[in-house]
Amino acid sequence: MNFLLLADTLSPALVRNTPVILDQYESEELLWQEYVWNGSFLQKVFASLNLKKVEGLQKRLLKNMDVVLCVSEIETNFMKSRAFDGMEVLDGAQRGKYWILSLC
Repeated sequence: MNFLLLADTLSPALVRNTPVILDQYESEELLWQEYVWNGSFLQKVFASLNLKKVEGLQKRLLKNMDVVLCVSEIETNFMKSRAFDGMEVLDGAQRGKYWILSLC
């Protein structure tokens, strides 16, 4: 989620035609879903509230991404179900397709 929040600071005017790649992405939705399914009653209530917040934030921010490089096959399959038109979702093994230039 941290990388996704950093991506929110990118100005569309600054990025323009440059592809935006979200690297090493882990969806917190999967974590909160696990608590909704397997947690105690209080954990399920708390997780349900957080899940709705995370879903909304992720939906809003992922619209800015061109490519999402996930950390695992499970994450990749999940993110493919959430991908927008034109967004490419790859797992870590496929990252050789892109050269990542770290600006940090």
